[in-house]
Amino acid sequence: MSINEKPVEEDDNFAESCSKKKGVCTLTPYIDDEGISNIHKFKYSGSDVGFMYAWIYCPLSVWAVEHTPAWIAPNVITLFGALFTFVPYGYMIYVTGTQFGENAPP
Repeated sequence: MSINEKPVEEDDNFAESCSKKKGVCTLTPYIDDEGISNIHKFKYSGSDVGFMYAWIYCPLSVWAVEHTPAWIAPNVITLFGALFTFVPYGYMIYVTGTQFGENAPP
């Protein structure tokens, strides 16, 4: 038997276990039969009750959604948001140069 060949009994057991799972991600041994039968009951329930979310992010996002036209593509909104990061960084590079600690303005 070469290095790449598997014993016949391993292949038979794998094929037998795959036929029992009936098409649900049959190549992973990590979910047992009980997990497969209960996976449809899972419901995500997450929340954020932080100060920043409640008083800043939520009202700001509600205002932004109400004042953004429906015809603007989501990618344009993401690009516009990224500019709020890149423009100040570019300005910092322009003012201080790439030697941040040596020739910074007073």
